[in-house]
Amino acid sequence: MATVHTATHVDDLPEDIRLAETKKAAKSGFFGALAEYYDFGLYGTASALIFPVVFFGGADNPQLATIASLGSFGVAYLARPLGAVVLGHLGDTWGRKNTLYLTLGLMGFATMVIGFLPSYEAIGPAAAIILLLMRLIQGFSAGGEQAGSNTLTSEWAPPARRGHFTAFTMHGLALGQLLALGAFIPFSGDDSFLFGIGWRIPYFIAIPIILYALWVRSKVSDPITTPTSPVEAPDGQAADRTDAKAPDTSLRNLFANHWRSVLRVICMGQYAITGTLLGNYALNYGTTQWGIEKNVLLALATGSMVFGLAVQPAWASLSDRIGRRPVYLTSMIALVLLFPVMFYALQTQNGWFIAVMFTIVGLVATGGNVVQASLYTELFPTEVRMAGYAVSTQIGNIIVGFTPMISAILVRPGAFGWVPVLAFTSAMMTLGIIACFTTKETRGSVIV
Repeated sequence: MATVHTATHVDDLPEDIRLAETKKAAKSGFFGALAEYYDFGLYGTASALIFPVVFFGGADNPQLATIASLGSFGVAYLARPLGAVVLGHLGDTWGRKNTLYLTLGLMGFATMVIGFLPSYEAIGPAAAIILLLMRLIQGFSAGGEQAGSNTLTSEWAPPARRGHFTAFTMHGLALGQLLALGAFIPFSGDDSFLFGIGWRIPYFIAIPIILYALWVRSKVSDPITTPTSPVEAPDGQAADRTDAKAPDTSLRNLFANHWRSVLRVICMGQYAITGTLLGNYALNYGTTQWGIEKNVLLALATGSMVFGLAVQPAWASLSDRIGRRPVYLTSMIALVLLFPVMFYALQTQNGWFIAVMFTIVGLVATGGNVVQASLYTELFPTEVRMAGYAVSTQIGNIIVGFTPMISAILVRPGAFGWVPVLAFTSAMMTLGIIACFTTKETRGSVIV
């Protein structure tokens, strides 16, 4: 039976029990993030390659349909801050676990509706409207999932191994995105099948994934007692509780007393531009500007994510040894230097060159991706940790979400037409580098 503990229970539990709870939390974070970001990631790939035709009348005006479709991808990032505010506050007051049930349920519902949604040809503009509404629900849900999973795991994890255990949420996130990217490959050879029933099959596969993730999540205990949650001791432990004054979980407390951490996380979160460039815009750019086959780019991007996922545990363990900041900074600085080479590789249309650059970018990007799981949770106190993490990252993600659309507007035809895109993305990443330089090292800190 899953149990709920006070913060002092977490510190006072025997090491073997705490480790067992940590492993359950890490498993929940892995499968929850896998389900959530498989669903969320399907839309990213589909918005670049499929939805311009299926839902936005791409046959009439391909360029406008592409911009509209990529814009619909970004719409979710407008809803994510609202989801972060609501779900983050719920997580700090109603409980981490209860809120994480809600995030998965919302994502599963929206994904199922998209999978069954009739096309533009069948119901006209109503298809695009319903699609946008479902994308907003996906964004609202995603606003709380990652922060909630990382918060729950970080509060159970021993300080010396927090980077290792919180990374499981990011492993699940990366695997979900990888599966979403690769899900369309088997159906991408024949356009008539892909744009008919083929693109829907990956959406149908999402349903059992969500159900299994919900079952895994039911086994997890909530590490922090909230003002409205019951207190149950773990098996064999006393259920003592002191009547301490309720902590200030208000958003006013977050923004009044922890605004510096909020601002730093907003800026550092711009590393996520890498994901939208590699898994979304680069696919559209390579196919529309240079005529590279969709299935070739999908395979190369998927391969890069496989290599990146393979080295994520090493990045996480390294952050437990040398610190969060060195790993994060190394990753972000390297990406700024690698972006122009990646775009040039697409311009050459050389498959081997593209494969090498996609792989290197994937290997480097996972460093910043996996470390943020521990770094962001360690920057906020318990009473506003989930809200602080969620709100900060999702405000920053507004720009990240619209990066594909902004890039489609900025890009120019012909050789080196990607330079304006590079200028924009590099400027955003530089903000993150500066913010990380001003952030204290948090490795090994006690957070509960």
